[in-house]
Amino acid sequence: MNDSKNHGYEPQSKRREQFRSMLRGIIPSAVRDWIVRPTNFSALSFRNLGLTTTYKFQCTSFLKFESHNKTWKRHNRFNHAGQRGVSALEMAMILPVLILIICGIIDFGRLFEARIVLTNIAREGGSIASRHLSTYGAANYDARQLITMLQQGSRPPVGPDLVGSGKIYIWRINAGSNAAQPYPSIDTSASASASAGNLAVASSIGSNLTKLGLCRNQWEESIYDHLTYYAGTSSADLSELNVVEVFYKFTPLLPVPYMKNSMILSSRALF
Repeated sequence: MNDSKNHGYEPQSKRREQFRSMLRGIIPSAVRDWIVRPTNFSALSFRNLGLTTTYKFQCTSFLKFESHNKTWKRHNRFNHAGQRGVSALEMAMILPVLILIICGIIDFGRLFEARIVLTNIAREGGSIASRHLSTYGAANYDARQLITMLQQGSRPPVGPDLVGSGKIYIWRINAGSNAAQPYPSIDTSASASASAGNLAVASSIGSNLTKLGLCRNQWEESIYDHLTYYAGTSSADLSELNVVEVFYKFTPLLPVPYMKNSMILSSRALF
């Protein structure tokens, strides 16, 4: 009776024990420990192992992995938020220093470029003045026209603004002509000496200065001596001297304490 009712099926506990015995022989202990009580979670057939019964089981490692994955994602989200906060703090600390460095590099380039422009303008102006070359198609040399040409040669943004933030002086110093007037003097005629520019800065050349201002170094003092009349030769070694002075007020992008927000650049050429 009982055999007919079972229809050849063995009790569930016996089938479970057979399944565990089979696992002991073919699956390592580390993998076998994952497998627990039979459930309806998933099914695995072992027909290829010679078994006709389909066993249903559940692996705890999958659930543990899902739980760990959720915990890792939550921790990773908080970790990314912390990293973003640290990055923002680092940027806030580095950005001002980086801006100062960049502005310093730009100011150094502008300062270097302005210095070169002033030197070239002073030299070219002195060369033209010493040859008494006329400018702008004029019949004769005129210092005022020469200054206008030099100012036009340097215009922002290419070069310094020598009109609004600069000053140009052109001086002609004549040598002593006789024993009554042995020392050199400044030619004050408008065509020989002139100045232009809105920058309020004084020239280093003047009649009230020692040796007319030609006393910066021994070379300038020697030039002054060559402009002095000598009775033995009845003349001076040089007939005249042309001096061109160029001034420019340089303003940096950022205020610098030792510059007092600006500095005066100058260049002087003697021909």
